[in-house]
Formats: sequence, C-alpha cells, structure tokens
Amino acid sequence: MTDTEGHFVLANPAYVRFIGYSEQELQAINCQSLTHPDDLPENLRVAERLLSGEEKTSIYEKRFIRKDGEIRWARNRYSVVRDGRGAPTNFVILLEDITEVRMTSAAPAPLPGVRDLGRFVKELQDQTDELLSVISASMTVLPDSAAREAMKTTLAMAERSIRGLRETAGVLLNYLEKPKPAGQTVAVTGKGSVRAQISNGSRLGLLTPRELEVLKLVGEGKRSKEIAHQLRISVKTVNVHRTNIMEKLDIHEAPSLIKFAIREGISQA
Repeated sequence: MTDTEGHFVLANPAYVRFIGYSEQELQAINCQSLTHPDDLPENLRVAERLLSGEEKTSIYEKRFIRKDGEIRWARNRYSVVRDGRGAPTNFVILLEDITEVRMTSAAPAPLPGVRDLGRFVKELQDQTDELLSVISASMTVLPDSAAREAMKTTLAMAERSIRGLRETAGVLLNYLEKPKPAGQTVAVTGKGSVRAQISNGSRLGLLTPRELEVLKLVGEGKRSKEIAHQLRISVKTVNVHRTNIMEKLDIHEAPSLIKFAIREGISQA
C-alpha cells in the first residue's frame, strides 16, 4: 500500500521477498523508483486514471528492479482507497510474480503432477493469508469510520470465499492422488482411524485416506454435519468426498454405500 504520491505505507512479506528491500527500507523509497524506466510512463497513466475516477481498478504487467539489480516481471492489480468524501487517500497494489512465465517459451507446459498441486495449495494458502493481512492492515489507515466498516464487510466476504477455495483445492488434490496398489494395507490414523487390508481387486484401493475416513463414518450411519464436525471440514467438503467415493466405487445409492463399508470391514454394523 502506498499514498497517492507513491510512498510506501506498508508492504507484506511476499512483496518484501519479491523486491529485495526490507519493509523499513521501503518506507524511504518511492515505488516509482522501483519501476523499470520503460514501463514508468504507463504506470503514471494508470495512476492518473485511478485517481481521477476514470477507472476503479487496473490490471497490467510491468517490470520491477530489485535491490540486487535483477529485473522481475509482475502482473499488478491497482485500486484506490477513498475517504468518506470520495477523495483518494491510498493505492492498494496486489502483484503476481510472472517472471518465469515471461522468460520461458510459449510452448504448452506439461500438466502438473500431485507434488506440483501440493505446492500450488501451499502457495495459495500463503498468498491468501498475505492478502487478508494487507486488507486488514489497510483498515488502520482509512480515516473514515464508515469506510472502515465497509472494508470489514468486504474482508469478511473475502475470507469466506477464500476458505471455500482452499477446501476445493484440497479436495482436488485428494482426488488426483494416485490410487493405492492392490494388496496394500491402507491406514488412516487419528481419531476414528481406519485400517483395512485391501485384497486384489478391491475397489478400496481407489480411495484416498481422507475418503476412507469419510466412508468409515458414512458406514456408521453418521450424517454429513456429524462427519464434518468430527473431521473438522465443511459439510460441502464432506458431500464432495461422498460423491467422489460413490463415483469411484460405482455405487449409486446411500444404503448400498453403507453396506459396502460394512462388508469391506471399514465400518462395523
């Protein structure tokens, strides 16, 4: 976040790592001095359009010059914070490091594997945490109480959306995990643990450890809300797991799923 003249007000850890300056050093720097000279004219035009109200937000790509002299590309999202009278007070800038994308060829990249997805989920969590911290910190510089309340409402909505996105990413990661080979012992540790010997040809090998946990509780007759409470996930996530389990096992009715869990020794009658 900067003031309308480009002086830094605050910077989150991700930006500090990206640009190479400490947060204390940034306090004495104008953000325009970090912009590549060839990209500065467009940067100033974007700022003018935002300050005049011609645009509410602007997304564009530009180059930054790090403290060590390295040039980095970023996709930037600019927006303006205004006081109760509508006067601009601060710029909020969110950026995504796209240097590798810019530097690599335009050839299609291979589909990510499970480990790549795991890194994606972790980066997603880090980025969303930092985004929330920036929005939250920005409330301290909003001069108008009504504007702060509006920001609080926006923050709450963003937090709910981010939680749902995290859960969806986690479910996707579980779904894409490699199936357990036939004949392998599957153990799900923790409260309500499951341990089952998967015989050759058993469809249990298609399920992830989390899906086995859900299947065990479904077989015990627990409802989605009870399962969500016990596993500390949302009801929506439970229902997604349940759907994936039934698709993998080629089971189309809930009673048949319960019978399957009991027959396979996952749940007790």
